Amino acid sequence: SLSTGLSSTGDRLLTGGLDGVVRMWSSKKGKALAMYAYEDAPVWSVDHGPADHYFASSGSAGQALLWTVERPSPLRVLKPGGFPGYGGFCQDLSADIVKFHPTGRLLSVATDTCVALWDLLAPKPVRIFRTQQRPTALSSSEDGKRMAIGTSTGALQLWDISAASRVGEASFAHRSGSVVSTGFARGVGSTATASPLLFSAGSEGVLNFWRHDVTSKGDPAKNTTPRPFRNVASLPVEGGFGVFDRRQVEVAGAAFCL
Repeated sequence: SLSTGLSSTGDRLLTGGLDGVVRMWSSKKGKALAMYAYEDAPVWSVDHGPADHYFASSGSAGQALLWTVERPSPLRVLKPGGFPGYGGFCQDLSADIVKFHPTGRLLSVATDTCVALWDLLAPKPVRIFRTQQRPTALSSSEDGKRMAIGTSTGALQLWDISAASRVGEASFAHRSGSVVSTGFARGVGSTATASPLLFSAGSEGVLNFWRHDVTSKGDPAKNTTPRPFRNVASLPVEGGFGVFDRRQVEVAGAAFCL
């Protein structure tokens, strides 16, 4: 499998593969429950919605698909390409990552050049974040106000979602590899003045933990200079992280942050 996604209850597992098929499994019995197919293109990413009734997938055809568990065909096809973004236009050569927002109504889709945030009831993205680098990892804060984006060059970016403004950046969070996973500590950074604790895992096998001062005066949309992160801990992992170990490092990072 190229991608996996576990339901919030832990009883169902989604997998996506080279054959373009998303499979749903019973994690307790190890049996396939359903198959979902739309096109013959590799499925790079799958993600369950917060309520587990909806899920999303994305792949090399440059589009994201919204599904419900009871239907064999997608509810919506989302194509981020062509919409104006921060500093340019999105290209949709490949949709590499899909991630649900904590509300369940918004879906982030990472393409080759940007991250598009879709309101699933709207015809086009409500926000587009031009990262300047290829996104390789996404996560949203528990309160839904911020988004962390890891990139192929090892950088970690923090965005204010409402203002579509980049408020923090660690340009060399991982100096010898890409960011394969990132996340926020639970219960931390739930207020506008809190300093969130984040983690990022790199393909070189290092799990980093970061603090970022988000307090500022004025409108965050007018803050043009991202503030740096402060590295508070680093944990080397023998053997490193593989490209498809996102779930493993998300669990490890969240456990350390609690």
